[in-house]
Amino acid sequence: KTVKHALDGAAPVLDGAGRKFLRSALDRSYSPTYLPAAIPALAPMLEMTCRRTTLVGLAEQVRVTADTDLRLGGRVLRPGLVLLEVKSAGPRTDVDRALVRQGARPTSFSKYIAAIELDGSQVPRPRRHLARLLAHCFVPDEQRRTA
Repeated sequence: KTVKHALDGAAPVLDGAGRKFLRSALDRSYSPTYLPAAIPALAPMLEMTCRRTTLVGLAEQVRVTADTDLRLGGRVLRPGLVLLEVKSAGPRTDVDRALVRQGARPTSFSKYIAAIELDGSQVPRPRRHLARLLAHCFVPDEQRRTA
């Protein structure tokens, strides 16, 4: 189960309103296990934007999110590609089976980790994603028009 908190109008810097929102979200989710003094030290490190469509199947309790125009730092998902995430409470669903029949192969993927791996200025981390997958699917933003 995931709990997400969202703030409309994300800013390029974590300003006073953003820090107030962050403190409130942390208080609701983790209080008193986090250190409120850590909030002033936080700074944006990665930028991720996308257009998301969410579909919900009530009969099978499945949720499918489709991310397009996905930007991770200075990289963007190639035109025509979509990142699909299928979440369900149980075993494989009809959605999973339909995707496999179309040639899709399930893989573990974290947009946060992928953004770190695509951004050479970040602290090196252990590689979780295949470099060829990232290189094939994401191009520098300025190359998007020709990709």
